[in-house]
Amino acid sequence: MSSTTSDEEEHCFGDERLVLYRDRPEWRDVTPVPQDDGPNPVVSIAYSERFKDVHDYLRAVVRSGECSERALQLTADAIMCNPANYTVWNYRRKIIETLKKDVNEELKFTLQIIEDQPKKLPSVVPQAEDGGVGRQRFC
Repeated sequence: MSSTTSDEEEHCFGDERLVLYRDRPEWRDVTPVPQDDGPNPVVSIAYSERFKDVHDYLRAVVRSGECSERALQLTADAIMCNPANYTVWNYRRKIIETLKKDVNEELKFTLQIIEDQPKKLPSVVPQAEDGGVGRQRFC
């Protein structure tokens, strides 16, 4: 694998979180769950190491049912990798409800994802006349 990062990896982590989950001491108690495409996958996708790391830990957290601050951060990283992953959004909602987090803060996070990556959420994001993201109240 190349030492350079792709645009997708930059969305996935940004500058401050380049440490893989497998290298973080606070995640040593979790055994990552690799993706299982079966013995004969139709198509093999070349995921980046970072993408695999985030999602391997996410699968472990979902499997265990963990609803914690660290799991909430993990879902944020997974959403930054792929904001169209509805399963991650749904699990994040479960964590927010369990932890009784501030819904307004979650709305800020959601709006930021929409503004940063509008092309990855075309059916959800209203487009302004100038081609940018329009501001609209969702009811």
